[in-house]
Amino acid sequence: MQAKPGLTASLSLYGLGGVGKTQIAIEYAYLHKAEYDIICWFQANDWVTLLGNFVELSRDQKLAAFGAPSFKDGDDNFLIAFGLKRWFEEETKLKWLLIFDNVEIGGLEDPHSVADLIPKGESGKVLITSRNRASDGEVASAGNEIVEMTENEAIELLSKSSRIKESHDDQWSRLVRLLGCLPLAIEQAASFIRTSGMSIQKYISLYEANQPKLLNETLPKSLRVYYQHTVATTWKVSFAQLEELDPLACEMLRLTIFLDGTNIQKDVFEGAGEVLDGAWSLSTASDLRLEQAFQHILEFSLIRPLIDEAFAVHRLVQEIMLIDIGDKAQHHLLATIVLVERRFPWGGEPSNLRTCLRYSTQAHSCIRHGVKFEIVSDEMIRLLGSVAAFFDVNGQYDDAITQYKQALLIKEKAFGVDHINAANTINNLGNTYDSQGKYDEAIAQYERALRIYEKAFGVDHINAAHTIMNIGLLYQSCSQAHLARTWLQRGHAILLHNLGAWHPDTVKANSIVHGSITKSIFGQKRTQSTWKSEFKRFFGRKQNPPRP
Repeated sequence: MQAKPGLTASLSLYGLGGVGKTQIAIEYAYLHKAEYDIICWFQANDWVTLLGNFVELSRDQKLAAFGAPSFKDGDDNFLIAFGLKRWFEEETKLKWLLIFDNVEIGGLEDPHSVADLIPKGESGKVLITSRNRASDGEVASAGNEIVEMTENEAIELLSKSSRIKESHDDQWSRLVRLLGCLPLAIEQAASFIRTSGMSIQKYISLYEANQPKLLNETLPKSLRVYYQHTVATTWKVSFAQLEELDPLACEMLRLTIFLDGTNIQKDVFEGAGEVLDGAWSLSTASDLRLEQAFQHILEFSLIRPLIDEAFAVHRLVQEIMLIDIGDKAQHHLLATIVLVERRFPWGGEPSNLRTCLRYSTQAHSCIRHGVKFEIVSDEMIRLLGSVAAFFDVNGQYDDAITQYKQALLIKEKAFGVDHINAANTINNLGNTYDSQGKYDEAIAQYERALRIYEKAFGVDHINAAHTIMNIGLLYQSCSQAHLARTWLQRGHAILLHNLGAWHPDTVKANSIVHGSITKSIFGQKRTQSTWKSEFKRFFGRKQNPPRP
């Protein structure tokens, strides 16, 4: 730690609760104890506690032996604290280190700050730990953000704390990943494993079945030196304080539960009033107000800023919040799906590829949670269809089929089997099977979709034209020229009758019909993908219509 002339060298270690800031401060003091004549530790959770620590220090005879001033019983705590501060500032012969642990930074209405009690003497240094990244600048001249451990570091801590000497296999990696490589969570787990004598594999099964209880498990006395609270309690305190400071910030943070916490785009929350109702504070928040809310969340280190206007949320923070909101989880998930579905464009359009890639992890995360919570909203259905079409365009056919089938299950649950609202999804499922060359599966889906259209609208209705064209192209791929010509001409006739000769869809269908006939006559070899890429741009992947 270096300081400008006339100022104290001071450094803030800031980061998420439970990430190991206090342990780093203790380790620094231990490793560098020979460099200092005096090392003092202060609990700085609040102003009253800090004053009390100064009063207790004033009664230390070891400090008095260095020439520290004495105070009388009954002297004002404020005067005692500032008296000791002044002594540290004026002491030039002794090297001192003052550590302020768990610093809380008050709001503008708070007349006092930890900074008021930091000495300005050049012969000393100050080390601060805090959840608040604003401590870098407000109470310290420099700062370092402390983040979770690497996987190897986490395994080493787990092994050391659990006293298990066996070789580390994949189960060790799995457990530390479940715990987010967070020191507090790892030490809690290691303590449970050590005292119970169970295996890593057994603990994993218990953790997955009893996560809320294990994250709240009482800390052993050996850990209370370093941690004040369990993982769950540590962050619940932060959530409560954030709720009191800025309800909008807390609302936004809770919506991140269902997102991919490794990289969340800030613009997911912008313009939320377009899609969220007035019950959400986000619906009326300006861009400036959103930025202020982000800053408040950052103050508690509950998120970590990334480049490109994004941020990260630790997976355990998400899991603790999910436990904390209880029955309101589905309500928050529905809103999150609405926000993401608005940002994820129609995946069946190649020009949307870049934007789809930007939000793809968020779409997948929402779908995963939506399936778990059995969400059947319009936005969920549209998001499933869009992601499936995105996979289809990228040639990830098995993934596309999985998403289409999930969308179909939701529609069948909501409307019944073979309802008209499911016809497009069935057609798209057939289209993906067709692209895979699974023609039997494809024709079965096409024919099913066509039966639904004909039942709802009648034979040769315009709504069935794309499925009829699909069937024709499938037969074309199977070298069944007569059937291909019959179906393609039928589809073209429907388009011509309903849309006219010069409509783009009719023109394209006409070129396909004549291309098909030319191929059958002259035996020209054109790949299946050539024919279908021409066709699918207009008809192949139909976007799901809204519910009537």
